[in-house]
Amino acid sequence: MLNVIAFPNITEVGFSIGPLVVRWYALAYVVGLLFANWYMKRIAESPRLWGATPTTLNREQTDDFFLWSLLGVIVGGRLGYVLLYKPVFYLSNPIEIFKTLDGGMSFHGGFSGVVIACLIFGRKYGKTLDRMLDLGAASVPVGLGLGRVTNFINAELYGNTTSVAWGVVFPGETQARHPTQLYEAVLEGLLLFLAVRIATHRYGAFQHPGRASG
Repeated sequence: MLNVIAFPNITEVGFSIGPLVVRWYALAYVVGLLFANWYMKRIAESPRLWGATPTTLNREQTDDFFLWSLLGVIVGGRLGYVLLYKPVFYLSNPIEIFKTLDGGMSFHGGFSGVVIACLIFGRKYGKTLDRMLDLGAASVPVGLGLGRVTNFINAELYGNTTSVAWGVVFPGETQARHPTQLYEAVLEGLLLFLAVRIATHRYGAFQHPGRASG
């Protein structure tokens, strides 16, 4: 087989300590959330980005929101997976819903969970949803990119068969396929982060609620 790349010998488990098994996907969630928390603090400490508009969250509020966003990602991501992918199985085996260490998260559910967290948290502190989502738009792309990289590691969500030189033969496949996970990691992760950063740092998007998230 010519002009293809063999799938690298990477397991979905990042590391294990005794009975505790930590998968790359979980690490991507954690690193993505920690980066978002750090980046939102940096944004809060840059008055020039806001002009005459008050900063949406200060450092203390950002730390409080971290717990809300973490809960939104985990609960929303898990429920999204349960309802969208295996509803019949989980209705028959409800205890399995709580076995999150076995894997099974949905991006759509996680996104919805974070939006709900933004809505509830924003009402608590008198912040509108569009301003909360602006912070998410600026800080979340790195986590999205890492999530797509772990999709590649897990050999899931790959593309159609291809003859391009960078096509990958994934486990269980006999033909090379587009590594669409890596395409999306670059587009949803790096390029989206840079696009929103240019909008916020060069064109004052934070001074117009809803513009960054839009």
